[in-house]
Amino acid sequence: MELWGNAARGPIGGGIRIAAALMVLLVLSFPCPADAARLTLLRFGKLTQNISLGYEFDQQSSQSDGGTSLDSTSHRFDERYRAAFRYAVLSPRLLNGSVRVGANLEQENEETTNRSASDGSSHQLEYNVNGTWFQRSWYPVTFFTYQQYNRVRQAFTPSYDIKTDGVGATLSLQNNYVPTLFNYSLRSNATSGAGADTENTIEAFLLSFSHNYRSLSNATLSLSLNKSDTVTKGEATTTSSDTRSVVFKHLLNLGTTDLTRTLNTLASYVDETGTVRNHTLELNESLDWWVGKALQTHAIYIHRDRTFADRKTVEDSGVGWIQHRLYKSLTTRLDLRGKNTTFDNNGSITEIGGGGTIDYEKKLPEESSLLVGVGYNYGITDNKLGADALPVINEQTTVPDLPPYELVMGQLDVNPDSIVVRNRERTFIYTPGTDYQVVTDGRETRIVFPQIPTVGPFPITAGSILSIDYEYRIAPSITYSQSVYTGYATLSLFQERHRLFVRITDSSQDVLENRGAGSPQLSDYRTLNLGFESRREFLSYGASYLRIDSDINPSQTFEGYSRYVRSFGRDLVRLNLRERYTLHDNGDDRTESSYTNTLNLTGEYLRPVTNWATMRLIGDYLMVRGRSPSDEVSASVELNAQFGRTELSLFSELAWKFLPQNTNRSTAIRLQISRSF
Repeated sequence: MELWGNAARGPIGGGIRIAAALMVLLVLSFPCPADAARLTLLRFGKLTQNISLGYEFDQQSSQSDGGTSLDSTSHRFDERYRAAFRYAVLSPRLLNGSVRVGANLEQENEETTNRSASDGSSHQLEYNVNGTWFQRSWYPVTFFTYQQYNRVRQAFTPSYDIKTDGVGATLSLQNNYVPTLFNYSLRSNATSGAGADTENTIEAFLLSFSHNYRSLSNATLSLSLNKSDTVTKGEATTTSSDTRSVVFKHLLNLGTTDLTRTLNTLASYVDETGTVRNHTLELNESLDWWVGKALQTHAIYIHRDRTFADRKTVEDSGVGWIQHRLYKSLTTRLDLRGKNTTFDNNGSITEIGGGGTIDYEKKLPEESSLLVGVGYNYGITDNKLGADALPVINEQTTVPDLPPYELVMGQLDVNPDSIVVRNRERTFIYTPGTDYQVVTDGRETRIVFPQIPTVGPFPITAGSILSIDYEYRIAPSITYSQSVYTGYATLSLFQERHRLFVRITDSSQDVLENRGAGSPQLSDYRTLNLGFESRREFLSYGASYLRIDSDINPSQTFEGYSRYVRSFGRDLVRLNLRERYTLHDNGDDRTESSYTNTLNLTGEYLRPVTNWATMRLIGDYLMVRGRSPSDEVSASVELNAQFGRTELSLFSELAWKFLPQNTNRSTAIRLQISRSF
C-alpha cells in the first residue's frame, strides 16, 4: 500500500505531481457565482462533490482433512472524497475539459493463523483530467492524465489493490487530402497485496495517415511503437517487449449498388524484441468480384516472411472460390487452395487441395425454413523437413465459461517447455505454475487454470482470449492426403423460436509416401453434433450432443441449459441452469475412461423494498465431478437505498468450496454510506 507521498513514483511521476498541483489550484480557485460572469480567463461548470465512508470485512478459512486450519481475517475502513467539474480557458473553443479528483484514507487490520495481528494505514490521491485544445479547428488536440486505485475482491482469495495511472495526448490534423493522427500514451498497472506483486508499464506511439477518393479508394498508413515491461516484486528478471510495426491498408471499390467488386491490399511489418523475438513481414491481396447477382468469386493471396527465435519461415498461400446461387435456394460452391512454407535450413511443407459444398434452403409456412447441405474437401500435404520441430506463434484461444478451465493446444505432440501464454494484446506474460499448469495426456497437451480469475494486473477470467506460442513435433519426411466429408441440416420454426440442428464430419488421413524412419502418426476422426434450442415468453432451453471418434482423445459431450426470466409486478426473478457431461476415452485402451460433469445453478431475485430501497438476493451452486472435483456454494444479499442525496449500500456474501482434501470458506461484508452535494 502506497502513502500519499509515494503515490506518484515511477515513470509517470513527474507529470503526475505537476497535474495534481494544478488540480488542487483549480479547485481552490473556484469562483463564486457573483464573480463567474466577470471571469474570462478561467470558466468552470457546476462543482459536484461526494463524501463516502466504507467498511469491509473479509474472512478466509481453510480446513484440511488432517485437522490443520488456516484462517485470515481483515477489517478495512476507508474515507473517500470526490469532486468533479468541467472547465474552459478563455473560451470552450480554445480549451475545455473535465476534472475529477479524489482523496482516500484507509485503515486496515489483518490477522492470520500463526501470525500476530498487524495494522496499517495509507493515503491515496486519485485524479482524472482530460481536455481538448482547439476543438473546432482543423488541428484539435486531446489529452488525459489519471491515477486510480481499484480493490479486487473474489471468494477464497485475499483481496488486493490495483493501481492504474497514465498520461497521453492525441493530435488530429483534419483535412480533405491526408488526415493525420498522432497518439502517445504511457500507462501503468501495479498490484499490491496480491502475494507476488507485479507492475506492468506500456508506452505506445501511433502515427496514422489516411486518404479517401470518393467511394473509389480508401488508404491508411499506420506506424506504431509499443514498449511493455513487467516487473515482479522480489525477482531480478524483467519481462519486456518492444514492438514496432508499419501497416498499410488500401481498399479499391469498383462495384455498384448491386454488385460487390473490391480489391483489398494489406502490407505490414512487425518487429518484436525483448523476452520473445519475432519479425514478420506480411503482404495480403484479397479480391471479391461478383460477376452477377447469382455468381460470386473470391481470391486471396498471402505472403508471410517471419523470423521467430532466430528461425526464419517464408509462407506463400492462396485461396479461391466461385459460388452460384439459384433462385435464392440452391447454392453451389467450389474452392481451391495452395500453400508453401519454407523453413530456413530446415526444408519445406507444401499443401494443395480443394473441394465443394451444396446448400439447399427451403422457406416453409409460418415463417420457418429448412437448410440442408453436404460438402467434400481433399488435400495433399508434402513434408520435406530436416528436423521434427516447428513453432506456432500467436495461437488465440478462449478460456471456457464452465470448469474445468482448460485449453487444448491446436497441435499434437507439443513441447511443454516451449509454451508461452500472453494476454490478447501480447503485452503481459503469465507465470507457469502460478497462473496456469501444463498437462500432457498422450499426444494431447492442455493448459489448466487452477483458479479463475487469476491474480494480477491482467487477470484471466472465463471468456478471456489468450495468445499462446509453442513448439510441436511433426513427421519430417512424409506425403499424406486428407479427405473430409461434411453433412449438415438446420430446421428453424416460427420466427426461429425453435431450432433443430445436426452436423456430421468424417476426416481421414492416408500415407502416400513415407521417406522417414518408423511409422508416421496420423490422425483420423469423426464427429456428430446434434441438438435443439427453444425460446418462449419467459423460458428458453436447449440441449446438444457431441461425439468425437478419434484415435487421439475420443469423447462424448452432453450439454443442456435452461433460462427463466419473469417479472411479477415490480419483482424480477432470474433462474439459470446449465449442465455439461463429458466422457473421455483413453485412446485405444477402452477399458479405462475418465469423465467431467459440471452443473451450474444460479438464481437471482430483485425486489424494491420501498420507493427508496432495492434488495437483491443471489444464490449460486457449482458442482464439478471427474477431473478436479469440487463443490462451490455461495449466497449473497445486496441492499441499496437512497435518501435524497444520501446513498447506502450493504452487501454480504457467504461462500463455501469443498475439495477432496480440504474445505474453504469465505465471508465478506461491505457497507458504504455516501453523500453528494
